[in-house]
Amino acid sequence: MQKMLCVGEIVNTHGVRGELKVVPLVDEPSDLLEFSHIFINNKEYEIENVRFHKDFALIKLKGIDDMNIAEQFKQKFMELPREELKPLPDGRYYVCDLIGLKVIDKELGELGTINEVMETVSNYIYVVEYKGKPLCIPIIDGVVEKVDLDNGTINVVLPKGLI
Repeated sequence: MQKMLCVGEIVNTHGVRGELKVVPLVDEPSDLLEFSHIFINNKEYEIENVRFHKDFALIKLKGIDDMNIAEQFKQKFMELPREELKPLPDGRYYVCDLIGLKVIDKELGELGTINEVMETVSNYIYVVEYKGKPLCIPIIDGVVEKVDLDNGTINVVLPKGLI
């Protein structure tokens, strides 16, 4: 399991005082308000302020007081140690923990390993390479039976007609 998890991607600067324009990579963007520090390239920074504008978080880091200095953070990721994030509710998982898990169908057996988790309008999907082609498995009740991180497997029952 990864020890550091991404909580935001810095996409630009905002204003002339060194604020960073961040795409939140957490389920609840308001969770960013609870963080007192973050890591960028394994270096720790203290958070002075977080506010929101449209779909972005505008984050001011202590000591970054100029737009030109803030420029160096563009296209970087903000991370936190896993143990500093609030626990996920039952049945929820970090995407990085799902990548590489074997997907096993009740009838067909092993389908392959998860190489991507995508969000659609109605739900998320696991993307598995099955017989050389991508197979999109909806993450919904009745399809996903069991996620076993310890054994590295996900048991599914594919809907009729999916393959």
